[in-house]
Amino acid sequence: MARIDGVSIGLILAGTVSLYTGAKGYSIPQTVQDLITGKPPAGQTVTSGITGTAATASGPVTGGSASGDAIAQDALSYVGKLGYSWGGSLASGKPDCSGFANGVIGGDEGMAIPGYAAGTFSRSNHGPSSFIWAAWSGCTTIGNNPAQAVPGDLCIFMNPTGHIGIATGGGRMVSDLDPAQGVQETQIAGTAGGVLIIRRLKAVTAISNRMVA
Repeated sequence: MARIDGVSIGLILAGTVSLYTGAKGYSIPQTVQDLITGKPPAGQTVTSGITGTAATASGPVTGGSASGDAIAQDALSYVGKLGYSWGGSLASGKPDCSGFANGVIGGDEGMAIPGYAAGTFSRSNHGPSSFIWAAWSGCTTIGNNPAQAVPGDLCIFMNPTGHIGIATGGGRMVSDLDPAQGVQETQIAGTAGGVLIIRRLKAVTAISNRMVA
């Protein structure tokens, strides 16, 4: 199994963005800025084919800590209920993949996410992109085998546009897929192209360690 570390993630990200921008003739700095802020590269427009409704919190705000099972169950509660829009937030009812993950972890569960301290993220914001999650110091990289993912882990696919989902166990994950499907639970393997990176929130690891102790 290949070792995935911070340097490797950086190289994958750089190569992915360079390949995408080169093929499309886009500006690399502008594309990176668009991806970080959750905008479609080069101003592409993606709208929802599912009519989503404003999301209501299905999980408790826990003051910056939650178990992996709680995160997974929260994510599962949205299956079939939300649409999709690039750059959308959870509160809009039409998040994109990272807007969905941010809303569940940072909004519903009140945990720290990249760029936001625990309890400060509003679900009306989009928040960080999947690429930012891939390098964030608040997570530990577990590997790239779907079998390694436990409930609450982040499944990040390093492809030209990036994709992120929340593991639910048994090699499955929940994510906001596209305008036609919205939020669905799928097998991790094969959900999206590119290199898969499994990341675990350090806050979740700390809770698990305390429970074992």
